[in-house]
Amino acid sequence: MLAEQLRHAQETKNKVVTGFINTKKARDVAQFTMPYYLAYKSRRWIGGEQREKLSQLVDKIREGKQTPPSEQMDLISGYEVRTAGLEHLESLKGQPFVVISNHDTAAPFAYFSFVILINNYIKEATKQEVQWVQGSGSSITSFFRENIVKSGNTIPVGNGMNGSKEILRAFETKKTDASEGNKAVGIYPEGETSKNRDQLREGNSRAGRVLLRAAEKEIPIVCVATWFTNGTFFLNIGEPFSLEEIDKRGKSSDDKRKSGQAAINYCMENLAHLMPFRLRGYYNYVHPNSM
Repeated sequence: MLAEQLRHAQETKNKVVTGFINTKKARDVAQFTMPYYLAYKSRRWIGGEQREKLSQLVDKIREGKQTPPSEQMDLISGYEVRTAGLEHLESLKGQPFVVISNHDTAAPFAYFSFVILINNYIKEATKQEVQWVQGSGSSITSFFRENIVKSGNTIPVGNGMNGSKEILRAFETKKTDASEGNKAVGIYPEGETSKNRDQLREGNSRAGRVLLRAAEKEIPIVCVATWFTNGTFFLNIGEPFSLEEIDKRGKSSDDKRKSGQAAINYCMENLAHLMPFRLRGYYNYVHPNSM
């Protein structure tokens, strides 16, 4: 039954993306197939009460209503959540900061589940809603892109972590004004999901260049490693770190791409250190005592 439902989800997605791009029919089809699509992405069927809640959320997004991720915890009900390092968030209260996390499409609702969880815990600790960088793609979710930007207050950029100006605009005010609006920005440095679904990809050099710009503004970074295993969500939050090391690595090369890659690799190594070894993927050379 599950295999049949997931196959239907993929077939529907392909039909929408290839046959009706940028048409009203595509958006209408996307609206009603979003739960199926997210089920396909996570390889997990979404049914019953959760599917109804997700449908209601999709309706709100379509209508452009505000839908802060931190307020969508009902979608996670019924699952166990294990956290570590929540105490590291306390020092971030009242100042801007960058959140770095990894894609994990093995979880229910794909990685959107972790956006909800991360935003919830960070808002509890810092009173700030993380504003996530949102790329564009050829998935069903792309039809909602404009609505998601409006309702979820995301930062729209092109694929591959372009748009550093848009990202850095969130940090234009001084630290003392951090309580005024969103001053927490979330970035997925991998740029896109891994073919291995839950293993780390190499970080994108463009993301590294964004962080080098953030280093100039003395904005701290906090890594949040996420994974889903046996019906349980795991979040491991690292200690916020200074960007001095990133700045030093970035300036070690005159080549922009290489400097950006050096900077993002440092951040991704910190992220990998928080994850089980089996999930470190490209960064599996990072060992428990290496950081």
